[in-house]
Amino acid sequence: MVDQLFGSKTRVKLLKFFFANQDQEFFVRELTRLLGEQINSIRRELINLADIGVVGSTTKDNKVFYSLNKVSKLYDGLDSMFAAESDEDKKIVSQKSSPLNKQPKADVGDEVERKRGIVIEDAKLKLVKEEISKDVKSSIFIAASGVLLKTKASGPDILVVADPGELSKLKRAIEILEKKLNKSLSFVLIEPEDYAYRSKINDRFLTAFLKSKHEILFSKLEN
Repeated sequence: MVDQLFGSKTRVKLLKFFFANQDQEFFVRELTRLLGEQINSIRRELINLADIGVVGSTTKDNKVFYSLNKVSKLYDGLDSMFAAESDEDKKIVSQKSSPLNKQPKADVGDEVERKRGIVIEDAKLKLVKEEISKDVKSSIFIAASGVLLKTKASGPDILVVADPGELSKLKRAIEILEKKLNKSLSFVLIEPEDYAYRSKINDRFLTAFLKSKHEILFSKLEN
């Protein structure tokens, strides 16, 4: 419904994104990565939205950051519109158990569609999954926690089960993600045999991670 009211799909993506992340600021290249759109399209639509007062901008460290303008005369109407749109489209996915208890395969990109349009956490997690899967071909499990979920976890931000021979490739993928997300990320790589053993003996480290707030991005673990 919403898509039919606007002449630009990029504009709709931006509006959904800003109304799903109402108290956050984003610069142009960050929005380009998170929304998967061309930089010129993002820049053009941001200018259009700024001209009518829907978004505002501030400059920090020579970067222009955009955020939702909650005092705009259009705010209430658009907020109601995008809330209603997401209520029509949303799907509820329940996580019944952790991998420690033989959790089924999960894929954040295929299963999760959160309330109120595109949510920034989902976009970042999708980027993490894609970057690691692309470089670390032997990955059979990727999970996120810590700063990626805005939680103070004692364990790593990213847990990967893969061939230890690809550690250098994982390090390179993490470095790329740190630049793209502008965050320092901690990670742990566990080889499949070690993961199976740790699961069997209820290893303290693995149990603590899986019981903490985490998101499974990719899993080929056997049930």
